[in-house]
Amino acid sequence: MNKHDLLINLAVERARLFHELLGVSASDLESAHVCGDWSPRDILAHIIAWERYVYDVVRCLRARQPVPPSPETSDEDAYNARAVAVWRTKPLQELLDTLAIAHRQLTVAAAGCSQAQLDFGSSSATGGENIASYVMSIAQHDAEHAAQIRAWRSKSRPDEVGPKVLLQHALNTSRAALMTLMDVVPAQQRESLPVTGEWTLKDVAGHLADWDELVVEATLAMEANQHIKWEPIDYGEVWNQSHAVARRTQSWAHMWQNLIDVRGTVVTELAERVMEPDLARLLPSPWGGEMSFYVCLAIPCRHDMEHVEALLAWHTSQSAGN
Repeated sequence: MNKHDLLINLAVERARLFHELLGVSASDLESAHVCGDWSPRDILAHIIAWERYVYDVVRCLRARQPVPPSPETSDEDAYNARAVAVWRTKPLQELLDTLAIAHRQLTVAAAGCSQAQLDFGSSSATGGENIASYVMSIAQHDAEHAAQIRAWRSKSRPDEVGPKVLLQHALNTSRAALMTLMDVVPAQQRESLPVTGEWTLKDVAGHLADWDELVVEATLAMEANQHIKWEPIDYGEVWNQSHAVARRTQSWAHMWQNLIDVRGTVVTELAERVMEPDLARLLPSPWGGEMSFYVCLAIPCRHDMEHVEALLAWHTSQSAGN
């Protein structure tokens, strides 16, 4: 597997995992039985243990050093049980931050490898596996547990207001996956090559920034305890296309900076201004009725994931064509 595809898989599967956790309540996150007697939180603790292990293996293989024996992981059931037990007594914030660090370390290690290094393995120590296959095993691991969470949620588990810190990490992972996929579009074609229907990557970036701006508007109004009076227009395809046309004369550099700045505002508002109890408060929805503040703040994450899947489909078709 080439490095671009490896990094895409790593980012996309982590984003999909967190996307499955959107709308899971704090109590279900801690106590629901999703995988045997493991809760969603236990699954994340289990993922930390194996991501750290793979990172250590990758570091050894990259340095052309033998992978030392790992008595801890020789009995996988015992290793899993210890890892889960350790994290059950620690705050969710610490668990999620540790998971983010472990994932970033593995991603940076993989990104820093040449293709030759990714293909290198020590058959005597690793059963013939190379760095790429070890890294890919983490993406596959995420996909396995995301499927378990999805199956559990399909059994009449309605969306609820989840923990603020998990929403923050979902926003971060969805945007990381999006950026990873955007990066595969050649710089000279980002304003000309259609990647989603007739839209270029520049069009997609502007579209995402437009919707993030709506969320910022809602966030600021909620902070001021004001109900937003949305314009009486259809926030759908007509709105999307009219905004895309309005941005056509803007450069890629301008659009990219706008995308970065607006998302930074979303995350800042969530981190610094929105208190946990406020997430359940209701505000008018652009589509009629009301929605919770949590649902509003989850829009950028869910929206990113829509375009992650669209860009992934485009990239897959491009790769198949080559």
